[in-house]
Amino acid sequence: MEKILKTQRKRVLFSAEWYSPAFQLGIARYAKEAGWILDADEHSRRLRSARQTRHCDGLILLPECHAPSWVKRSGIPAVSIGHRDEGLPRVGFDNHAIGRMAAAHFIERGFKDFAFYRDKFGPGENERAEGFKNAILAAGGRLHHLGALRSEAKAQRPRGKAFDSWLGRQLLKLPKPLAISAEFDDLAIEALDACLAAGLRVPEQVAILGVDNDEMRCPFAAVPLSSVDSDLSGAGYAAAKLLDSLMAGGQAPHSPVLIKPKGIAVRQSTDMLAIGRIEVASALRFIWRRRDEGIRAKDVVERSGMSRQRLHQLFLEHLGRSVSAEISRRRIEAASEMLKDSKLKVHEIAKRAGFSGATHLCRSFKKECGVTPGSLRRK
Repeated sequence: MEKILKTQRKRVLFSAEWYSPAFQLGIARYAKEAGWILDADEHSRRLRSARQTRHCDGLILLPECHAPSWVKRSGIPAVSIGHRDEGLPRVGFDNHAIGRMAAAHFIERGFKDFAFYRDKFGPGENERAEGFKNAILAAGGRLHHLGALRSEAKAQRPRGKAFDSWLGRQLLKLPKPLAISAEFDDLAIEALDACLAAGLRVPEQVAILGVDNDEMRCPFAAVPLSSVDSDLSGAGYAAAKLLDSLMAGGQAPHSPVLIKPKGIAVRQSTDMLAIGRIEVASALRFIWRRRDEGIRAKDVVERSGMSRQRLHQLFLEHLGRSVSAEISRRRIEAASEMLKDSKLKVHEIAKRAGFSGATHLCRSFKKECGVTPGSLRRK
């Protein structure tokens, strides 16, 4: 009986031109549910000959280049993941939605000047750039030339620090504050490093957003990188599910299965409002990062190196509220998140959000929100 069950299990080969743990995790999750034998060893990541597929029932391809023509001729059910049309059933990404989501993230923060940083010009990349551009222009923003800079730089052959310096000089020419949406996380980190090399502050002067939310890279960038979560794991799962249908004799869909972005993982690189005065942006950044440490207005003034009166005046001019009001606002925001997303007691939330105690928290909530913490939680 055990021998019969083993022969009934499907063997699926996952072949990737480039490796992403998120894709494989999504595929592996479905493979576990379906009881597959999943072959994703290092040696099988690139299909070099038909012999690699002799003992498999299906293929999932993550191609950077074109899939081998013999894959289509072999008759083995196969699914492609990505932007490129391989003539195979395909799972792709809603790139217009990714571009729009990136634009909305910056527009909400008050940016007026934007750039899209890219390297490739395939259909998927063009859709992503188009979604970003259309949303920016519809909101009345200004889109600056940055899209082909990396390709232009290749012609000049700068590398390493020379490239950072070259790109930094281009970035210095653009108006600030500037919001940059990059094609992928790798390019976003490239732009981030170039900003820092040029003496530009991230996010106070330049806010940078990647795509794919690579957990192995984004949190560890020189400035932790915000990124659109394009749901790579979901794409892997959807590709495996589609392949399972094909192996069972199902029909291939007429158009690609498009995966919508899950949202934005906000980290330090975009965690800022667009403010023309870097002194205000830096003070605001200090408040946002230290909101739960019981800081007061005098701590922000000391950090800024300005007089209390001057900093207060600039806050009123650029934000419409005082330094103390901004501190209170951010604490209430932190407490609201914990009231909605946790089961912590009110006095515990007050302590974690930087209030002196539960009474201080309740009084601030009543003043700013018109409700008590308890009524907000019940809602």
